[in-house]
Amino acid sequence: LDLFTELFLDVVAGSSVSIVVGLYALSSGAIAAGSLILVVATPTLAFFLALSWLSTKRRIAVPHFGLMLMKRVLGKRRADYVNRSIDSAAAKYSEAAKEFFSLTPKVRLIGAAFLTGSLMILGGLTFWIISQFMGLEISMLWAIAGVTVALTIGSIPISPGGAGLMELGLSLITSIAAGPAALSAIVVWRIVYYYGGLVITGAALGLLLVRTPELYAKSLRRTDTK
Repeated sequence: LDLFTELFLDVVAGSSVSIVVGLYALSSGAIAAGSLILVVATPTLAFFLALSWLSTKRRIAVPHFGLMLMKRVLGKRRADYVNRSIDSAAAKYSEAAKEFFSLTPKVRLIGAAFLTGSLMILGGLTFWIISQFMGLEISMLWAIAGVTVALTIGSIPISPGGAGLMELGLSLITSIAAGPAALSAIVVWRIVYYYGGLVITGAALGLLLVRTPELYAKSLRRTDTK
């Protein structure tokens, strides 16, 4: 449920802000950038909301023609395995969606919304600081908006970790404010954002395991049973 709450707020908040930014880009004359942002953010938001709502009504399943197509392409054994995996994931998603929309406490929602907003703001502040060091005239608000768009476009599952997509999303916004000169700042931000996150989460996990040895012992037992 916590994972679903985080995912729901990430997609809803990120896509909503991206739509606003896309509309603003269109009004500013950046037709190509604004149109691309809207083409990505609007269907993403609509699809996720529809999927979440339908999951509260019934469990989503692979249609018959889809299963037949998978059997023809993958073979019966692999297709059945993929179908079982999808059914299992759909069942968990449906259960989490029902609980989220009916039983999720307000405090949990507020906490998840705060963390989601903090992620976007911190990412934007990081890019703004980098851009200031590199002499670029990008406002703090525009930097946060750009990172939000980058996270939304980077969530499209066609590349590992949103590689290339996040850079594209951020460049759509920064090109309006600073032009091609912002590309170097985008590369530096991506390195800091990716590896900085790894270092911080790794250190947090190490500290957690040191302070709670029973958690470390439990993780070892799970590894041994695999």
